[in-house]
Amino acid sequence: MKKIYIIIVFFLAFFTACEDELDTTPFQSIDENDVFTSLSGFENAITGVYDGLQDADVYGANVIQDAEIKAQYVLWGGSFTSYSEISAKEMATVNAESTRLWVDGYFAINSANKVLDALASSDLNTPEFNLEKDRIKGEAFFARGILYYELVRNFGLPYNASSSTDPGVPIILKGTSNLTDAQEMAGRATVNQVYDQVISDLKEAEVLLPSVTNAVRASMYSAKAFLARVYLSKKDYTNASNYANEVIDNGGFSLDGNPASSFGPASTQESVFAIIHTSTDNLSNDNAGLNDYFSPLERADISIPQSTLDLFADGDLRLSSLFIEVDDQMWSNKWIADDANLPIIRLAEMYLISAESLYELGGSEGDASDMLNVIRNRASLDDITVTGTDLRDSIRMEFIREFIAEGHAVYDLQRWQLPVGFSDGSLATVPWNDPSLVFPIPQREIDVNPNLGQNPGY
Repeated sequence: MKKIYIIIVFFLAFFTACEDELDTTPFQSIDENDVFTSLSGFENAITGVYDGLQDADVYGANVIQDAEIKAQYVLWGGSFTSYSEISAKEMATVNAESTRLWVDGYFAINSANKVLDALASSDLNTPEFNLEKDRIKGEAFFARGILYYELVRNFGLPYNASSSTDPGVPIILKGTSNLTDAQEMAGRATVNQVYDQVISDLKEAEVLLPSVTNAVRASMYSAKAFLARVYLSKKDYTNASNYANEVIDNGGFSLDGNPASSFGPASTQESVFAIIHTSTDNLSNDNAGLNDYFSPLERADISIPQSTLDLFADGDLRLSSLFIEVDDQMWSNKWIADDANLPIIRLAEMYLISAESLYELGGSEGDASDMLNVIRNRASLDDITVTGTDLRDSIRMEFIREFIAEGHAVYDLQRWQLPVGFSDGSLATVPWNDPSLVFPIPQREIDVNPNLGQNPGY
């Protein structure tokens, strides 16, 4: 029986050779004559899409870790050259981490595209399939949307007034099933065009996905939560506020009483979307999980500086529950267990998105304070009553405190157009739109595809 090999459109040259540390499978071999002919085949295919999201080079670790060591709220002390380059903001065009994210990100996008293509052309018409078809389609749109979001904010400049011309990443909306498809040389869409695609995909997912599911599968509210995050990135505060409030008011989620509870083996009611890890299916088996880098019991590469701890007031519950001291050094307690699910979006973020959006819209500062105080109260802190720019700055600092070690800070600082520091303990900073904060387009992609231009500074 003929085998058809799925390969991402423009990565043929990359797959011919890899750095020793880079373990990327060149292509996924499947028998398409069998896969998309039954409900179980479609279910297996969409499970493969989730597996792509779980990949260590995507949401399983690097999307969080790479972003975290770009900013000043952790200390990078590891020996991997590729991560050290990110920390120092001196990446080579052959940096393994940027290459991994590009390749594995597009590999997962291709998997989602294959599902969408098959759904569009399928003549399968069983009662069981018809009940699940929209959900599977929504999951594929959801995955593709969030993957493009991560790619554009890593390989493109932050969303700003010049995003209509700033180069983003190629937009590929069809799956490839033959090596000859690699002849198609896609160019880079603008940052604005990629954001439009992200929003389009997430809105498709929003209407197709079920309203209730477990946290490790996408739901309607997973899509709404990501839309709130994406619109905030664009400073579209009206849409950001509307979507965040929908999740808060109607999603059925609730904040965990103890902030540490969100980071255990089971997803809690605070997790709007999470990446599943189990005792038998986790990245630590390959020494590639977040705990391998953040835990003092593993590689112990990423610690917490005193300057970060000083951001917390005395009595802040997060200070006692989310940090641990080992060998006279402080560490994040969020990524300790190798079988813990990774919350990608938590309800806490929706409250702070709502707070920032309400403030920036110039409406009731009292409403913005109410949203902020929900997060403060959960941390055993009193209500805050400041106004004006003091309220704005309080909301911003709550973002930093709440999401330390979760890969948020660099993007928050860029959104606020504030300087970004270094994860080496120094006081040095770079401007929010500095080219060193943008990943290089992998050199092997530049070599094979003349339509890809390199980012400034590389």
